[in-house]
Amino acid sequence: LVVLVSGSAAAAGTVAALGAGGRIATTLLGGVLADRHDLRRLMMLSGAAAATVVAGMVAVLQLDLGLLALGALNLLAGVRAGLLAGASDAALKQVVPAALLPPAPSANQARDAAVAMGGPPLGGLLLGIGALPALAAAGAAYLVAAVGALVLRGDFRPERTTGAASVRAEAVEGLRWLWARAELRRVMTVALLLNLGLNAAVTTLLYHLATTGEDPARIGLVSTALGVGMLVGAVAAGPVVQ
Repeated sequence: LVVLVSGSAAAAGTVAALGAGGRIATTLLGGVLADRHDLRRLMMLSGAAAATVVAGMVAVLQLDLGLLALGALNLLAGVRAGLLAGASDAALKQVVPAALLPPAPSANQARDAAVAMGGPPLGGLLLGIGALPALAAAGAAYLVAAVGALVLRGDFRPERTTGAASVRAEAVEGLRWLWARAELRRVMTVALLLNLGLNAAVTTLLYHLATTGEDPARIGLVSTALGVGMLVGAVAAGPVVQ
């Protein structure tokens, strides 16, 4: 949308960086929230908050409020993701038997990959029609997610009480636990470098295609190829993890 509004890949990258920064800054707090609150309510709030941000984007485009407003909304979207988007993954341990917990994230990855294959071409097709149809579809999807959380069966309340520990103390405790495990420190380092390189390359490619006038639906095929790779990897991950 930023490329369509401004024609600038640099502006699009700046707006995207605001969203990523908001998510990074709030993810640790989001983990504490997931430990302390009913995960079903967090998932419902996540979907409703995302739909609200999308509605704000519609207003920005309709009122022609410009890049600063889009950047602010993308920052809010990142904060929403950091605080709330992890709730569905955290809920896995409350619905999956302990013996099946290691491959369960692989099933989640396969689900995400299926969406990643179909979503980008559809989004590109809708964007080719207009920004408003694309945003309306996104908002509707988030509302479906909120309703889906509402009808989930099971108990998603916290498994333990946090006592009098402050949010800061609980976050520090989690970081200490993580840092004390050398194998996880190594995994974090590798994941950081791989994700930074891959995301930078893919983002650069997508923005280049957008600024050179490529059809949005065809740009979506690039993300579809990534989705196919995710699906293949997710299918293989289950046996590998076991």
